[in-house]
Amino acid sequence: MTHSAMGKCLSESGAVLAALDHHRRALELFRRNGNVVGQASTLNNLGFNLARLGNYAEALPYCQEALALAQQLGNPKGEAHCSDSLGYVRRGLGEHEQAIEHYHRAVALFVETGAKIAEASAWTSLGDTYAETNNLDAARDAWRFALEIREQLDYHGADATRLRIATGSTE
Repeated sequence: MTHSAMGKCLSESGAVLAALDHHRRALELFRRNGNVVGQASTLNNLGFNLARLGNYAEALPYCQEALALAQQLGNPKGEAHCSDSLGYVRRGLGEHEQAIEHYHRAVALFVETGAKIAEASAWTSLGDTYAETNNLDAARDAWRFALEIREQLDYHGADATRLRIATGSTE
């Protein structure tokens, strides 16, 4: 659990390489101890951080295994996070249709579980993916949903989301 927590903290602070070391150690220990919940979460974190480094092909099997475990456990919040990560990975691989499917699934599960901040992030990523496919109407719709949530929660990112809507660009 400590390695998993350290990995998350390091990842959030931008120390992705150091985070990977902790996630790998946590995964080894969770597997050794048969902690399937810990495995699912750590596999997803490991895959997502590999993708953040541009290692999308390496990240894919970790995120896929994490999703399968979350579904096996009946964990919709975990499934949502894994679907969101798979959207990011598929987008990085240039597989936009699959990325869009994963982001839609993530949004639906975040709605179901009441994870509003994660929902806003998934809407933003979905919009960004639509923009990359030149579907600006769908992109702006997704960004509007993200903006609505951010404004309701007075959560950061509203200005960047407004800019996306106005310009039709993620930059």
